[in-house]
Amino acid sequence: MTTIGYQQLDRHLDASQPAASLYLVFGEEMLCQEAVRAIVAKVLGPSAPAHRVDRIDGSAPGALAEALARVNTYSLLGDAKVVLLSDTTVFESGLDTRAYLEKARTALENDAPDKAARALLAVLAAHQLPPAEVDAEARRQLLDAAGMDTGNDGWLETLVDRCRSLDLAASSPADPADALAEAVARGFPAGHHLIVTAASVDRRRKIFKTITAAGVVVDASVPAGARRAEVEAQQHLLRDQAQRILSPRAKRLEPAAYEALVEMTGFELRTFCTSLEKLADYTGPRDTITAEDVRQVLRRSKKDPIYAFTGAVGKRSLGQALFYLDSLLNGGTHPLQVLAALANLVRRLIVARGFLDSPEGCSWRRRMAYPEFQRQVVPKLLAHDAHLAERVRSWRGDPEGGKSRRSTKADTDLALVKNPKSVYPVYQLLLQAENYSAAHLEAVLQRLAQADRALKSSAAPARWTVEALLWFICQGGTAKPQADGSASRPQSTGAMGR
Repeated sequence: MTTIGYQQLDRHLDASQPAASLYLVFGEEMLCQEAVRAIVAKVLGPSAPAHRVDRIDGSAPGALAEALARVNTYSLLGDAKVVLLSDTTVFESGLDTRAYLEKARTALENDAPDKAARALLAVLAAHQLPPAEVDAEARRQLLDAAGMDTGNDGWLETLVDRCRSLDLAASSPADPADALAEAVARGFPAGHHLIVTAASVDRRRKIFKTITAAGVVVDASVPAGARRAEVEAQQHLLRDQAQRILSPRAKRLEPAAYEALVEMTGFELRTFCTSLEKLADYTGPRDTITAEDVRQVLRRSKKDPIYAFTGAVGKRSLGQALFYLDSLLNGGTHPLQVLAALANLVRRLIVARGFLDSPEGCSWRRRMAYPEFQRQVVPKLLAHDAHLAERVRSWRGDPEGGKSRRSTKADTDLALVKNPKSVYPVYQLLLQAENYSAAHLEAVLQRLAQADRALKSSAAPARWTVEALLWFICQGGTAKPQADGSASRPQSTGAMGR
């Protein structure tokens, strides 16, 4: 029938035509729930009790079959009937090879070979591999596809041998999507409605196209990235939700209060909405919510991404770096993950600094604008990368570049321009590299190695070690390492609560 966005759902339901017999709603959990409530109100009326909806957890075994059986069972009183199948995975694509192989290995290590064999057979069925054909090369390809260690396949060989010895076959289980497609083709009894929700869908799958043709698909997804268009879409949704909550209460949110609220909650829609409702109750008869109200009522729950932390380090902003470090560690990020992110950043900064100090780097001017960077610097960057590729090939004894003499790429991740069509990240990296000298970055590498040893062997608190490293990176070396490689704790800047 049709595919509509979440914002179009109200207009669709207000139309004079009757409700569809089949709805698929996918995307952000809270928006999916609101969409389901609106659809149920259209079918059963706005005051229909909750028990009028048959609710089935889509993650339970046999959930789809149960939902199809219920929607095809006639109601005793002949009333309209709604069956809700929530959080189904039937529209997702494929099998998670890594997850199943990890499950198989864990079961084998825990002396549960039958369970391990079932997990492996599911993987082999998904890859259409009979156990008899799984040789050393096939094992390597399976592990490589899963991103696992291809040099440690002894456990997999043992498990494959067990499947062979027991003559176990990798038979593909029936796809539940086929049963749903058959049921949709037959149709449901008049007045019976099936609502299906999913976190995500694979639009390429035949079942998605079948649902789109036979029912109504509601796209409640929200971009989750950090690119400009994605952030604008998130902000637009948050403002719409704020208006939905505050308009019936005759209240408004000051711009500064909105910014403070987003900083507290991040793009967590449910947290944002419940926090706004709490603020509306807190202000009582007042019609305006202020930034001070936000600070008085709420605690920061936003989970900062790792790139916010590395961005602060790239700018040598110690206060921001310490703030984001505190947020990451309190959010469960392991200090070694933080150290790995720092090592990756420093490695890229060294390459960028190398370009700035090279003859090609003369084309760069401090704080130059992005359009000028595209015109003047990008060609020099590509030439610099090509020169670097030649040097890497000569180091490896491959002066002709492998298959082709014309190849300008090398098997290395040292190239600055990974994608010539998307060079803005390189522009940002060069802006950060302006803040560092080559000598300081070399010293930072040594401190990274010291911090790595300290985190793995020293009794010093991990937070202190990483904080001291940040002080050295951002302030040029005010925190001195101890004899054991750990760092003395720097004085607090006030940016972080203890």
